[in-house]
Amino acid sequence: MAETNYGISGVGSVSAHNLVVGPQGSIVENAVPAAFQDQLEQLRAAVTAFNGDAETKDRMAAATEDVAGELAAPKPDKPKLLERLTAISQAAGSVGAVTTAVTALISLVGVLL
Repeated sequence: MAETNYGISGVGSVSAHNLVVGPQGSIVENAVPAAFQDQLEQLRAAVTAFNGDAETKDRMAAATEDVAGELAAPKPDKPKLLERLTAISQAAGSVGAVTTAVTALISLVGVLL
């Protein structure tokens, strides 16, 4: 019995919000890429390790959880994500670990959303 190839082949490019291939293919809503989760965990760790004043740390932690909640939404709001990430970065000032994690998340948001 010959196998059926349900893959995609061709020349050129495909641009789509959703792409389903195969007889059992389905769209998964709110599938947050692992890259977001990894970077989000790095941001959480950096905020936890932040040595600045407690109020700033609390604001950054709250904004980080806002980012996590937005990423978990069916349709994440890109402007809101960028606003929250920018606020975290500004609050952190020159703290390298926080700004590095924020920069990585901003890049992912720009590319993936």
